[in-house]
Formats: sequence, structure tokens, C-alpha cells
Amino acid sequence: MTGAEIRGRLRQAFRTRIIPRDLPMMNAGTGSSSADMIVGGGSGHPCSACGDRIGPQDQASVAFRYPDRTVRFHGHCEELWRDERETPTPR
Repeated sequence: MTGAEIRGRLRQAFRTRIIPRDLPMMNAGTGSSSADMIVGGGSGHPCSACGDRIGPQDQASVAFRYPDRTVRFHGHCEELWRDERETPTPR
């Protein structure tokens, strides 16, 4: 899947609220959001952006834990997600 295709899927997921645009809120108990981001946390699961399974060789994978879901990305898909999050929503 190309970067442009992944970006299109991300935009659609933002519109339907399947993938959040924002990072998880800080953990109120500790004052830290570190428990809400897990580096290497996607192994064995599908990537929330491209849909391909994240393998053990994908060491740059990352997962973000939200109260109602966990989103997981390959490293390159997470970079596209971060970039798309900063792009203004078209009206």
C-alpha cells in the first residue's frame, strides 16, 4: 500500500472516528502519558492505518492506548498518522 493510500485511509478513519486525531490524554493518576504509548506494542495485531499485520520484525511499531480502544501502527504508518493529524480537516 502506498503512502497516499494510507493517508486516504487515515482521513476516512478520522471522519468516521475509527482512529483518533489526538494523542491519548495523560494518565491522571501519574501525571504521565507514558503508559498510554507502547513502543513495539503492535506485534501480532493489524495496523490501524494500513490493515497489514504488524510482525515481530517491525521493531518501530507503536501502540496508543485510549479509554475505549488501542490503535497500533507500523513505524512508517505512525509517521503518516502524525503528519495527517496536523493537516487541517477539509470542510
